[in-house]
Amino acid sequence: MKRIHALLAIGCGLLFVANTCFAQMYTVSDLGVIPVDKSVDFFGDNSQATGINETGQVVGASMVKFHLFHAWRTAANRPINPATDDLGTRVTDMYSEAAAINNSGRVAGTYAVAQFRSFRTAPNRRINPATDDLGALGINSYSHGYSIN
Repeated sequence: MKRIHALLAIGCGLLFVANTCFAQMYTVSDLGVIPVDKSVDFFGDNSQATGINETGQVVGASMVKFHLFHAWRTAANRPINPATDDLGTRVTDMYSEAAAINNSGRVAGTYAVAQFRSFRTAPNRRINPATDDLGALGINSYSHGYSIN
């Protein structure tokens, strides 16, 4: 009987060790924000991450004014740098949101002028309205960019 208990204890111990050996290790980091316009600061700084690639670049959007978001893309494994990571918008003081990023640093997302439109940036570049607008189907149509391969 003692031998069975000893074997069960050893077996449980081996299962515990094997389980912890294969456990994923993650680090949670505060990425920061693109600062809000302090002249119209209703809610304070607000940011959301929506995608990450295998190199550690993260994309998302920060509220810069009430209900006005700007898309951003970080450098690999770095927090948001407001001076370099704001992807901009099509027109000044308009909406943009980054949804996904691929391993080459291209970002897919949505921005607004008179209506919502999809965009896809060049690798590691800001939004360029002349080349990045993916358009929409039909007259007065909207489009949203959610993913990229």
